[in-house]
Amino acid sequence: MGIMQVLAKPRKEHRLGVCVPEHQKKKIDLEIEEIRQEKKAASVENNAFEVSGYYEVHDLAMVKGTLLRGRITSKNRVLLGEQDFKIREVQQNGRRVRALEEGDSGAVFLKAKGLLIRAGQILDIK
Repeated sequence: MGIMQVLAKPRKEHRLGVCVPEHQKKKIDLEIEEIRQEKKAASVENNAFEVSGYYEVHDLAMVKGTLLRGRITSKNRVLLGEQDFKIREVQQNGRRVRALEEGDSGAVFLKAKGLLIRAGQILDIK
């Protein structure tokens, strides 16, 4: 075997991973589902939106996340403490949509600046 053949030969990848037994995988899946159910139960009667990111663009605030319960349109309002903000636009995958349904991930644009919103926070939307 020549040097060119040795260099051209694909290398085997050795990946280091964590081996999790099947009975533990089931337990982890159950715990994840319990956490999701707790987050849904913690929200009030309004629509519940779990935040995954918050960004400010000019005079708009973009809140990315997943809708846990309900339906969101641009006619809804976001409740933050004692203040409420009108939703200016709803997007999914970077495109404007009419509504987000339960389980959908997307972004909500608000006309606001300097809000204190963190990832994992659940927003109530009426």
